[in-house]
Amino acid sequence: MLDAEKQLALTGEQVTVLYQANGNLISHQLVTRQGDRAFRLEYQKPSSLAGETLIDNGRLFYHYFPVTNTLQVAETRIGHLHEGMGQVLRALQKGTLTAQVVQDDMVAGHRTQIVQVNALGTVSGNVRRFWIDPTNGAQLKIETYDRLGNTVSTSYYTSITYSPPLNKDAFAPPRIPATPQPLQGKQFSSIPSDQDAGFHVMQPAYVPDGYHFRSSSVFRLNNRNVVTLQYVNGLNVLSFSESPIDSKQKPTTMAHPHQGVLISMASGTRFVIIGNVADEELSKIAQSAH
Repeated sequence: MLDAEKQLALTGEQVTVLYQANGNLISHQLVTRQGDRAFRLEYQKPSSLAGETLIDNGRLFYHYFPVTNTLQVAETRIGHLHEGMGQVLRALQKGTLTAQVVQDDMVAGHRTQIVQVNALGTVSGNVRRFWIDPTNGAQLKIETYDRLGNTVSTSYYTSITYSPPLNKDAFAPPRIPATPQPLQGKQFSSIPSDQDAGFHVMQPAYVPDGYHFRSSSVFRLNNRNVVTLQYVNGLNVLSFSESPIDSKQKPTTMAHPHQGVLISMASGTRFVIIGNVADEELSKIAQSAH
């Protein structure tokens, strides 16, 4: 599977389901990938996401938002796969991750083996299952679970083609109806300075056990700078985004629009925290920001 992440080229139709108490969010997307060198994802459904496109060509990362007709441009992110794969292998060797084949299944017409990966040797919580094509290591389905064993998200291919012919424009920047003002982004290997961000950067004093800081980025969205901090534990990614808000805007209580997402406003800053952790953990992260 890890070798396939680096080498395998594929294209296919994919469905992702986020399970929520107030109704599941289902998206359909077209995916094209050339190992760890290039990636393209274009949303087809629902209508609120249709046309949103993410492209990484190994040099730059593009994220087009059709609703606002804006284009975010940042440094490539696909290279982080190398770091992530190395962390997984080291964690397996240390025993902080366990992996085992639990059963066989069929996905998109292909026979797969289901590999369950547990973080920190736990039986429940921080668990993922990967449906892997044993002929080439392709991940045809992924499921994540909360600490109680409930399914948080599912992502699977409904059709897939290996080693497809790719035209030269497969990973070109998104074609847009009119040229928007790009959201020029920059990535950092440390916490951005207040000067880089254009506002005071708050960071969490608390993150769940096993997570550590990996990288950050600064970009503009809707005429405001946004800072995103990423934390990883070898299996999951925790994203902590912040941006300044109007000082006249009243702070709101923390809101959990669905499992794994928290939105909070405090000290003139809006936080959006996304991660495969319990809601109470997300609240602790937000409360610790300083």
